[in-house]
Amino acid sequence: MKTSYAPAGDYPRKGFLEEKTYAETWTQTAEARDAHGDTPPGCEVSMLVASIISHSLPVDEECPVTERDVLVCSSIACWLGTNVGGALLHEVQQDKGGHFEHDRAVSAWARANRRTNGSNGGWRVLEHIMRGALPLTLRDYDVAETFVVWLSSEDGAQFVRTAKAAIVTAKSRGYDSLRIAGRLGEHTPFQERVGEWMQACFTPEICADPIERNHRFLEESLELVQSLGCTKEDALMLVDYVFGRAVGEPKQETGGVMVTLAALCIPAKINMDSAGETELARIWLDIEKIRAKQPTRPKSTLLQA
Repeated sequence: MKTSYAPAGDYPRKGFLEEKTYAETWTQTAEARDAHGDTPPGCEVSMLVASIISHSLPVDEECPVTERDVLVCSSIACWLGTNVGGALLHEVQQDKGGHFEHDRAVSAWARANRRTNGSNGGWRVLEHIMRGALPLTLRDYDVAETFVVWLSSEDGAQFVRTAKAAIVTAKSRGYDSLRIAGRLGEHTPFQERVGEWMQACFTPEICADPIERNHRFLEESLELVQSLGCTKEDALMLVDYVFGRAVGEPKQETGGVMVTLAALCIPAKINMDSAGETELARIWLDIEKIRAKQPTRPKSTLLQA
């Protein structure tokens, strides 16, 4: 009988490309492993899951891999496509000198899985992920921990890289067709996807720093108008004009930015939606380079991010 690598509960949710892609990549990875080589005793249900959990749990004829073990791993694999799952990956897969750290994975999972009042209805993350297959057992918790530790290995990191590359490809190919079909409401909002990239690339402190985000936005805005012919003198004149007026309301000013950017793109013959998708796809592929540059930037300046 062919093993099912479907996750528990409602995952992947309709319209959430990242969850769907992680689930599909996990299934493809696991089925490829199942299709190669002889199956040792205890590994009949899934060769990949057996390989993952054997680092911490016995796998043999007396303690075989079960379909429940596969369900736990499959559910967490799909959950990696959520914002919280992406944040866990960022912490687990920090590479120091080419070597991944087992202890970091264990401590990151322990923090993510702790019960917090007001979060996930008071459930632990694993309870939330497996809510379609409760109650949990002690073995479920052990299998979940070994899966997260596997993510810190080279094989686990390769699985994540494959999933991320597939997400980038799907986004770059699928956005225009969704727009034409009028179904953008089924697509994860652009702002949310930028937030996912931020969490994958930077620390929570950098992501949440409003001063740094302010300066980074100003820098990019100036680079855009400079590329379209604005001079330094024009920019400085406008700085004096703006700062000589009353401070505006952030939400209204954000709306003004969106409207005027769209208006600017019309004579410039730029599709702002397509440009945004293209840039997001590019920076997903450059995460390691962008992250590596971050510590070398001067602190307490306008050019930190």
